[in-house]
Formats: sequence, C-alpha cells, structure tokens
Amino acid sequence: MNRDAPNRPRPSRPRPIAKRVVTSWLLCAGSALSAAGPVATSSPPIPREGLALWLAAEDVVLEQGRVAAIRDRSGHHNDAVRQLDARIAAGNPTVVTHEAAGLPVLRFNGAFVGYEFKPIANIRTAFCVVSKHPAAFKQFAERFVLGGRRKPDVDFHVGAHWTDTIIELGMFKHGKVWFNGLPCDPALSEFAPKLAVISYAAGRDVLAEQLARDRDFIDRSWWGDIAEVILYTAPLADPDRRTVEDYLMRKYSITPFPPVVVSRESVMPGHTKPPADVSPRTKK
Repeated sequence: MNRDAPNRPRPSRPRPIAKRVVTSWLLCAGSALSAAGPVATSSPPIPREGLALWLAAEDVVLEQGRVAAIRDRSGHHNDAVRQLDARIAAGNPTVVTHEAAGLPVLRFNGAFVGYEFKPIANIRTAFCVVSKHPAAFKQFAERFVLGGRRKPDVDFHVGAHWTDTIIELGMFKHGKVWFNGLPCDPALSEFAPKLAVISYAAGRDVLAEQLARDRDFIDRSWWGDIAEVILYTAPLADPDRRTVEDYLMRKYSITPFPPVVVSRESVMPGHTKPPADVSPRTKK
C-alpha cells in the first residue's frame, strides 16, 4: 500500500484477541481470502437458528507461529482458545492446506493439546469435518474431537478397547448419527483416515467445552485433521441437517463414502484381547 496516498482507504484489521499481537490465517469469518484461496463465507447456506458455535480452520489466530485460537464465526464470540498448560508442547496443531480439499485444516500430531470455549450445555445437533491419522488406529486409541472437563460431561466419548468407533458403546446419549450423510451406528462405525462429515442428532441436551481434549488425559488428544465444527442448540429437521452436510461435503470436496463397521462383539466392555476381525492395523 502507498502510504503517501491519503485518499486511498486503509484496509480494515481484525481486533486482536486478549490484546495479543497476532497473525491470522484468515482474518475473519467475513473475509474471503486465505492461504488456500478464496472461500465464500459471508452468507453460507446453513440454518442460523440455534447456531451456537462455528469453528473452521480458516479462522485460526496465529501467535508467533502457534495456533493461539480459533475464532467463532457463529456470532456468539465463543472463540476456542489454546489452554494454558505447561504440559502442552509447541508445534501442535499446525495449519496446512489439505491435500484433497485444497482448504486449511488443523493437523494434530497426537501430542497433548487442548482448546477451550465457553461451555455449551444444551447441544442438540453437531457437525464435525475430521479425519483420523492412520497411525492412530490401534489398541485403546481414544482420540477426542469434542470433550468436557468432568466425567459426567463426556457426552462425545469415543470408542475404546480394540476399536476406533465414533462413540463408545454404553455411553451413547445421542439420538442418531450420520457419516457423510449416511445413517450409521456410531458405536460400531469407525472414524476414517480421510476427511468425512459426521453429524450428531442428540436425543437430549449434551455438553461440550473442549476441542481435541478429554478432561485431563494427556494421551487422548485428537490425532488427525479437524477442518470444521458446527454446534446447534436446536434439533435440526432432516432437511436442515442435510443442508449443512451438503454444504460441508461440497466445501471440502468429499465424495460420500461409508464408514468401516466393526462387529458388536469387538466393542463389548470387558474384553481382554482383540477379536481377529478388529486386530490392530496400521492402515485402512
């Protein structure tokens, strides 16, 4: 910009979070330019009623190269802020341009990390665009996208034991789950090693207040990519749910594919050894 041209309007700048000196991957939700190219976000075709939280990797705030926060584009200013914990190492996650989608994603390496936002205790519909790293598919690989601080609040508890299912059997408190728009049993359906849209319709109010972290466990942070998380306090009707799913799948160039489904025997509590059909694997 030519500073000697007084009549030329200055570009607007985002308001720093907590008076930090920051650099943003995408300056704000209404901005249309990121390192991955233009992204039209000013009027996305998704329902606004009940929209409680909307986090996208395009909206990260970088502080000295570190992802310090993810701005909330829902309008509620409920940013997800990196937690202050001496056990959290630098360099995780990173913001990368996804190889297939061509858009920014948060890439987590499995090391302990966590982001917190103001608790939302009445979630009824949730959407996540995520992939799980192939190396994370192994015994007791409990990796969390959404979490809480106390055991009673772990409504999005992932599968444990010998599988990598979306929800652990016996802890499922939601009404229905869809994987890329396809109905699935979340206690028997696994996360995928490539980006997928997972939709949750809760049968009652559920809570989330952390991203990529489960309570105080240091070995349960997400390992893989998180591109987008959208939470509603309203139970969306099927047409509205499909609208959000279609928007996310088009945005991230996801061709619908079904999840890997495991046997019910493999996820029953109390197993001491993995059945043959769900033995640890290194790739899908």
